[in-house]
Amino acid sequence: MTTGAHLRRELGDSYRVLATAFANGTYLGLAKEDPELDVIVETHQPRPGCIEHLLLAFAQSASMPNYWIDLRSQRERRQQGAFRKRSA
Repeated sequence: MTTGAHLRRELGDSYRVLATAFANGTYLGLAKEDPELDVIVETHQPRPGCIEHLLLAFAQSASMPNYWIDLRSQRERRQQGAFRKRSA
């Protein structure tokens, strides 16, 4: 299951994606018109000066391989609760 799918399950209709950026790995490219055309895409190395390159440099300098920004208000976080592990 993708990270987005986990977040959608946890947050429901409140889930919004502003942007995603990553420096390596893969992601699922969806073809809305035909799910059989969905593909796993290998990322490329970010070019120097682009936002992905800057975020990667920040993450590496802070020893943070992954990080998230929760833009919900404090009240929303209390109401919805923190993300919690679900048993499989």
